[in-house]
Order: sequence, then C-alpha cells, then structure tokens
Amino acid sequence: MKQKKKRSLVIIFVSTILLTLSGIAAYVTGLILPDPDEIAMQKNLSLLEKIVQDEGIDSMVSFRRTLAKMSESTLLATIAEAAEYCEENKAATYMVVYADSAVNKLGLSLTPLFLEEILSQPAYCDLFKQFMIEVAFFFHNIGGVEGVIRTPIAYTQAVSRVLQNSELGAEIKEYLIAITDFEPNEPILLELLISEDEKPNVKRQALEKLSILDSFGMQNQLFKIVDNYRQYDEELLWGAMLSLRRSETRESGAKLLQLTMALLEDDQRSYSDSFVDNVIIATSDVMGATHEKGLVVYLKDYTANISDIDYVIMIGSTYLYPEIDELLLSDDPVVVDWAMDWIERTPFVYYLDTLEMVALNNNLNSKRAAKLAELVKEEMFYPPRADLATKKGNWWNPVLNRE
Repeated sequence: MKQKKKRSLVIIFVSTILLTLSGIAAYVTGLILPDPDEIAMQKNLSLLEKIVQDEGIDSMVSFRRTLAKMSESTLLATIAEAAEYCEENKAATYMVVYADSAVNKLGLSLTPLFLEEILSQPAYCDLFKQFMIEVAFFFHNIGGVEGVIRTPIAYTQAVSRVLQNSELGAEIKEYLIAITDFEPNEPILLELLISEDEKPNVKRQALEKLSILDSFGMQNQLFKIVDNYRQYDEELLWGAMLSLRRSETRESGAKLLQLTMALLEDDQRSYSDSFVDNVIIATSDVMGATHEKGLVVYLKDYTANISDIDYVIMIGSTYLYPEIDELLLSDDPVVVDWAMDWIERTPFVYYLDTLEMVALNNNLNSKRAAKLAELVKEEMFYPPRADLATKKGNWWNPVLNRE
C-alpha cells in the first residue's frame, strides 16, 4: 500500500510539473529554443526516465504517454538533451523513439526561420540539428512520392543561409547538403565547391549534389578533375568518381577508365588503396552497364598494384561477366587463363556453355575449363545484374525470382 501511495504521489507530482510547463508555454508565441546550459544538465531527460521507471509494466507506453503530455518547448528541450546524450554515447539510432512525438507535436511549429535558428546555434550538438531537420522536412514534405523528400523553397533558402555560416561544423554542413532539395546550379553549392576554406568532405558533398542536380552541366567539371587528378585530395576525387559512376554514360566510363589507369600506373600516388580499389569497381560498373570492353584485359598486367585483387574481381565480375565470357574464346591462352581467374572467384552459370566449349578444344586451357565447368554446375551462381547479359538465356536467379 505504501508503495502504491508513493507511486501515485510521484505521478501526480510529475503531472503537475508537466501541466505547469504546458500552461507557461501557452503564453509564449511559438516554440522556445532550449537553453544550452539547461541541456547539459539533462533535467527533462532524467525526469522522463524516472517516470518510465516508476510506472514500469510497459515502459514504451509510459514513455510515449509522457512525451504526449509535454508542452512543445519541454519536448524540444528533452529531445535536445537526448540527442546530446546519444551523440556522446554513439547511440544515434535511439533517437527514433522520439520521432513520432516530434513530428506530431513540433512539425507545424518548425518554420523555416525557427529551423534556421536551431541550425545556427553553435552550442547545439549535430545530432539534435540533424534530427530536427528530418522532422521539419518530413512534416513539410511536398514530394508526393513515398521515399522522396521535397521541401518548400523557403526551407531550401533557410538552409542556404545557414550554409554560409563559417562557424557551422563540417559534418552538419555535409548532412544539410545531402538532405536538402536544392535547385540546379544552387549558388551556395558552387561557393562551397570552389572555397579554399571549406573542409574536403563539404566540397565533395557539394560536388556530388551539383552532379545529381545537373549531370550534363557538371560533366566538363568532372572531366577536368580527372584530367588534373593530382591537384585534388582524395575526398573530392571520391565525389567525382561517385558522380561519374552515377551518370552511367560511355563518356563517364571512359573517364573512369582513364582515372583507373592513371592511379595504377602512378608510382608515387598519394591515395589510399581502398580508394583505388573502389575506382576500379566504379569503372567496372559503368563499363559493364554501357558494354564497353577493355578493363579486364588491362587489369591483367597491374594485379601487383591492386591491394585487394579478390575484392576487385569478385565485385567487378558482377558487372563485367559478359566481357569475361567472351575472353574465354580469345586466341591468347594467357588472356583465357586470366578470364578463368575471374570465373574461379565468381563461377556464374552464365559461363557454363562457353567453358564446356573451351574444354573440348584440347589446348592449354582445356583441363582448367573442364574443372571450372564442374565448379559452375556445383555452385549454380547467377549474376546479380542479369540485365547486363549479352547472350540469349534466362540469367535471372530462379530461386530469387519465383512468382
């Protein structure tokens, strides 16, 4: 009985506080920005945790009910406290528990100007800013298509103004560029790209965004970056590589091949091995999609310069398997043997008829072709990108594509 009475008193006490806070908030126009000093004390978060602990039984029901009772300003402050706590403890995914309450209760009040105020506050942690951006953009989405976020122009303008703030952290800038629905040739993106003071990750994200918004208009800029690749850091080259990969044209494939060759032949390259490997993968993707040949044979002479040849071959063959299949019929036994190196790592069913043909030729490659044909029959792997096939047959995985 004493425990029940104590529990009831706690709930009444907490409810009184929440109702009082709600009453005060009613006299204030709009939301009140959380006080950074108060956030650090995490008073609201501690109170929320206490209520959940005291009520027990179903903590999530208690949690949501408590959030629903909070005034807008108290909820905003609690989210700010939780974001700081989650950021410090590398637990950003836990912020999802606040999402519904934030959208339902704060969405309407998150005007472009108020969001701009939040983003401009250097004392707020990046996770809080990211969370509030997502809430505002989700609530005010005008995309009309599931999974596509399009925001009214007023929000884009607010983000553009915030991006001019030199005190804004590089990570949140990168995030803002990625999530915001800009217009092609957005001036702020161009400014960030050419700025000498911006961090490499911000410049890379600006380049990628500009390329997404206007792939044709940015093509020459991307080509110039490849032509003068030594002048750029790895971050910007990542952006150029991903942008060229995304466009999937013969021209972009040729430029990626140029970059691959330049990196593999550069004895004094200053770029990481993983970057070089991923440039080769991107080149494989685009050349496979556009059915341009030459990469597989070229790589034969540079295996020593590739840090993770197994990774490159396993991923690259998912795009280049039609070319590999054709190389099995080459007059050069060294080239045929190299094609078989690829097949050994990814024995797709696609190769079976060609391998059986080579096995009957009674030449240097016949025995290995026969062994690989048996491996193919045993593994029964289907190419993930069956749409890239150049010979007749149903190359879709029958297990994964059953009706």
